[in-house]
Amino acid sequence: MTRSNGRPGVSGAHAFEHLSVEECWQLVDGAEVGRLAVTGADGTPDVFPLNVLAHDGALYARSAAGSKLSIIADHPEAAIEFDGEKDGYRWSVVARGPAARLETDVDAATDAEIEASGVLRLASTNRGGKPYVIRLRPVTVSGRRIRLDAADTSSGSTPVTGPIVNSKRAQPPRPIPHHPPPKA
Repeated sequence: MTRSNGRPGVSGAHAFEHLSVEECWQLVDGAEVGRLAVTGADGTPDVFPLNVLAHDGALYARSAAGSKLSIIADHPEAAIEFDGEKDGYRWSVVARGPAARLETDVDAATDAEIEASGVLRLASTNRGGKPYVIRLRPVTVSGRRIRLDAADTSSGSTPVTGPIVNSKRAQPPRPIPHHPPPKA
């Protein structure tokens, strides 16, 4: 774990811990649902929930024909975000890299990759046919976690709520000097 300054520990004001790449992959390996983030041709972002699995340094998901496949065909740079709770922490991991659509029965190497990944046995909450496979090869993987101290009421900590206040801006404004209009 590292802080934003690169040293081990907790990140000052945010009280979150950065995760090592190995810790990120361990969490992703146990996750079932991720969110695919892409940027469409019009420049607007879109997010799609997916059942995802990790295999051999890549992430795989099944998909039906539709907008996410056409988007990654034109704009392959994507990210998949995972989050969850484990051992008294909330965590989030983001994997970024190029995404591609893989099809079965195209060539032996692709068929072997798809079979080895296990994605064809991946359960989906959508019962419709999903003949396509999406593969994201992460270039970067990063994550962080934060302790669930709010659940420990004996420590006296309570979640922070209310308006966001900047101490410098919380002061009343200085009065604007008033000068009466000149007499005609």
